[in-house]
Amino acid sequence: MVIIYTRAILPIYKTTNITVLYKEAKLRPSEIELNLISQLYTAQTIRLDLYYPLRIRAKNIIKAREYNYTPDTRFARLITTLLKIEHINPLAFPPWKIRESRAKAEACINSPINRTKTQATEDFKAFHAKIPRSDIQIFSDGSKSESKDGATGGGFIISQFDIQIVYYSFSLGINTEVFDAEVTAAVAGAAKALTLVSIKLATDLWIFLDNHKTALRLGSHFNGSSQRVFEDFLKFTQAWAVRSRLLHTSPGKIRVRWVPGHLDIPSNEITDKAAKEGTKLPFPLNPIYILASLKRMIKIKTNKANKQL
Repeated sequence: MVIIYTRAILPIYKTTNITVLYKEAKLRPSEIELNLISQLYTAQTIRLDLYYPLRIRAKNIIKAREYNYTPDTRFARLITTLLKIEHINPLAFPPWKIRESRAKAEACINSPINRTKTQATEDFKAFHAKIPRSDIQIFSDGSKSESKDGATGGGFIISQFDIQIVYYSFSLGINTEVFDAEVTAAVAGAAKALTLVSIKLATDLWIFLDNHKTALRLGSHFNGSSQRVFEDFLKFTQAWAVRSRLLHTSPGKIRVRWVPGHLDIPSNEITDKAAKEGTKLPFPLNPIYILASLKRMIKIKTNKANKQL
């Protein structure tokens, strides 16, 4: 049927090669198109409720594979060919629960709303100068390589009393996007800060990042990509409140602030360098794909198969 429609689109001869028809009509062969739809549909099962029938079936199929048995069904074949991927619980924070308003979240991170980048930079520098020197500051960033592999990496620095005490870069391979690298870097920085002996001298832990979307999401429940990392961050906020500290300090909080990117803010520029170094490091072993990356890889393979016609 697709071939008939393709012939109807273009002025052709009966002897025109079918591959040429697909290329000129900018259509994919039906087999490739159906494979793309099936794979994307199967990948979406990880976003279903834990008690959804398809999610339960997928779990049972994966469990059966451990015993060298796989049901001979189309769905089972699709599930078993999927790469290792993160699981998301859409009801970890149900939609019927009250959420923090967007306006309140924007105010908390000192969002750039109604300000130019130059004004936002000046405001940040003035604000940053007022932070107590005893507080711990983390600047974090994520980056994606411009090379063909599109590797992602992250980095963060930790400073206290105007002294840089940690500089760290890491690779996330090709299985994640920049958003995931950004949040992973921020949470990894918080985890590292909690291991420092000098946290007993600090009141607040400040996290600065130039990704506006990530800054808005941190500190709240998230039913999307890198859900586990966001949940870890909430645990760290609780751990900070009960940390061992000196008597004259207060419990304080982990505070997230947006920082203007690429505008000559020294600590942020250093972090940007660390993140780019992370993209060049060896990939992690046994990586887990993020849903957005898995979809991207499926589409890349589909386009590659289409070009090989």
